[in-house]
Amino acid sequence: MLEQIDGLLALKGLGRIPNRENILRIHKIRNDAQHDARVPSESDQGECMAYCRDFLRNISRQVWGIEFDGISLADLIRNKAIRQHLVDAERLLKEEEFKASVEKSSAALERSIGMVSESIVGTLPAFDNQVVTSDVFGSEHKPNREYSDAIERMRRTMSFLALNINYMEYLQFHKISGEPLWSLGSVDPVKFYGQKEDITAGDAEFALSFATDSILATEGFVGDLDSPFGHKRAGL
Repeated sequence: MLEQIDGLLALKGLGRIPNRENILRIHKIRNDAQHDARVPSESDQGECMAYCRDFLRNISRQVWGIEFDGISLADLIRNKAIRQHLVDAERLLKEEEFKASVEKSSAALERSIGMVSESIVGTLPAFDNQVVTSDVFGSEHKPNREYSDAIERMRRTMSFLALNINYMEYLQFHKISGEPLWSLGSVDPVKFYGQKEDITAGDAEFALSFATDSILATEGFVGDLDSPFGHKRAGL
């Protein structure tokens, strides 16, 4: 494969593959993991990340004349407000403000899902958060929030399935970001419940990547987030 790519680059007068020896090293680590069940060490993983990043930076300059670090999937998101959250998350990640970056990624994802879920699973009464049940004899039980919480979890899961968002990865994302709480009219969450302590660069990178991919998938499915499936959202 490398020889074929080398040939194509030479044909276009673009030189040879940059960082060739490093790419071969990554290939060996990958083969050891896949074929020999050899788990890469932390050193191997760090080496692969550094080599891949260097290769992508160099090949981007060599072939397209652009800076790899300037490429952003967030630019593909059409909704301006949601895109700005992710642009901020990218900037904060580069500034090593990992907690703040995760919070921006969470704000982008949760807002986008909230904008379209009504079109998929309908609505529930805004201020009703408990369900009253009765037994077979007609005796009413005390109001119980567990039922309404279960309904809300099912609605949310159905939204993720409809939008083709990986729910298991979302649970990993949620474990890092925690549960956001918005005040009325606020653009950003005012608080996060159950957020992971000591958020790392890897956590922030995962959160940003997952949020961006999920929002792109959502826009691809529903179209305009402000008008899912062509229907204007209530209140707009």
